[in-house]
Amino acid sequence: MAVLMVFPANSTGIELCGSDLRFAITRSAFGKLQLIALHEISGFTTMNDLERKKAVQALVKDNRIPVSRVFLALPREDGVVRQIDLPAELAEKLADIVKPQVEMLSPWPVDEVYWDFAFDPPKKNRKLMTVTIAIVPRAFLDPWIAFFKDAGLPLSGATLSSLAYGHGVSSLWNRSTPTLILDREEDYTEGVLISGNRIAAAKGPAEAVVRQLLSAGRLSSTEGCRFIFFGRTVDAADLDENPRI
Repeated sequence: MAVLMVFPANSTGIELCGSDLRFAITRSAFGKLQLIALHEISGFTTMNDLERKKAVQALVKDNRIPVSRVFLALPREDGVVRQIDLPAELAEKLADIVKPQVEMLSPWPVDEVYWDFAFDPPKKNRKLMTVTIAIVPRAFLDPWIAFFKDAGLPLSGATLSSLAYGHGVSSLWNRSTPTLILDREEDYTEGVLISGNRIAAAKGPAEAVVRQLLSAGRLSSTEGCRFIFFGRTVDAADLDENPRI
């Protein structure tokens, strides 16, 4: 007799957002992703290293936050994201092909960065595939790797905020509907548009961000988009004016 054992996988996502540090605890089982809890350490970046460590350790202990699978999202300006189209027949050789692209795209020496890439398997009759490349300087990420390891949360991986949002959308919804994500903070709005296998990101005043993203996505308006709002300055009027939220 065969017995199927299914162990849900818990993950902890951490995002550096403005001056705050935000935590999202998720559970994955049977191909479904469930949000378990949200936590925040306000004013995290204004603390010294010892205060940060104590705040993180206290939050983890008090809320029994899982520490075996921890992923960090850095602000989008801490790295570079580029998308390139390549012939579909090169899918099995991408590792060798992408590295020279990284050398050309990176504003930093290639031996001073972390980089990775992702792509959707080419569909039949498609001659091109879109490859997404992420580049992060070691000088930005290494201090956080050391900090979280010292605090008892060794990182399993890291990314940039725009890619983290894009991954979340791809995991939860059908990408055939364009999705506009707006993180409304006190001093800025960060926006990400996911449309098919394309991703665009912008940061600044809310209206300017939306205009820039619509232009990047070749959309004439927000009609038909899926909206996701979050952050410190979300207004209830935003929800009323956008019934698809």
